[in-house]
Amino acid sequence: MRILNLAKELGLSSNRLLAWAQSANMPYSHPDDEIDLNDEKRIRQAFGKMNKSHAKRPKGRDGEIDDLLGEVIDPSFFPDDFDLPDNLEELENIEREVLSSLPEHKVQKPRPERISTRGILDRYGISGKSILKRLRKLLPEHIARLLNQQDLTDSQVTQLTEEIENRAALHCDHAYCTRTAKRLHSPEILIPVRDASFCNVCQGSPTRRALEEAAEACRKAGLRRILVVGGMPASRTEMKNLAPAGLEFRLIEGELDRPKQRVQADLRWCDLAVIWGSTPLGHSLSGSYLRRKTSKGPFILRISRRSVEALCQEIVKHLDRRKAD
Repeated sequence: MRILNLAKELGLSSNRLLAWAQSANMPYSHPDDEIDLNDEKRIRQAFGKMNKSHAKRPKGRDGEIDDLLGEVIDPSFFPDDFDLPDNLEELENIEREVLSSLPEHKVQKPRPERISTRGILDRYGISGKSILKRLRKLLPEHIARLLNQQDLTDSQVTQLTEEIENRAALHCDHAYCTRTAKRLHSPEILIPVRDASFCNVCQGSPTRRALEEAAEACRKAGLRRILVVGGMPASRTEMKNLAPAGLEFRLIEGELDRPKQRVQADLRWCDLAVIWGSTPLGHSLSGSYLRRKTSKGPFILRISRRSVEALCQEIVKHLDRRKAD
């Protein structure tokens, strides 16, 4: 029988069978070589059914994957009474198991990511020995101990940040936010932060801060309803969404016609009217409000700056001047 025919019968490639035969010192080098009967018996016995648990693990060596695959079928890796598989599929399964067990092919489990405690404090912008001392007193003892650790796990980071944000009155360094935080909270829970997005007052929004400041000035002056005529669409949306508690806005689009009855109703409703110039605002509309102003009606403030922050600043200035008078 030829090498090629025997390989097909055993479910192997002729090259694989030749490699095995040569490693067993058999004189065959071509698929058409005739096999000696004794050699055929040895080959059939070697590639008969086997028990995988008897296989010796091959010792790895440097080289390409193909070299390692070639080593797996070397008979020297198996005991004398060990039978190699009788088909290519079983042999390839063994090869995969052997390769996956070699150290260079094992998948290393990633180490859990750890975050530094300093990094957490820097995220807020909390610094200074006196501030850290105040923060330690605010936190539960088991959470305060985390500040002594160099690194934190994800769960520890969550615990620490939740306790800081729930127990501390965080405020940025803007004058209004600092003043408001001191007015609303006791000194022992005040924690200044550099990142304004963590500020409990403005939450990092200059528009929110300006509206809150204007609302405070209006409350002190006894004003609650503000009529705004004109403004950019995005600005009106911001004012509507961020309107502080206790302050009510009526926002009139500057490019629409407004019947005189509605104009008069608007002026009766509000405590202060703002004509917002330098924005889309028809002269006929702004003029209708100015013409219908009465001595008993609200003060009409004319503003020529476009941003919401600028509008709020002008309201605060107007109320400060009125208070001084």
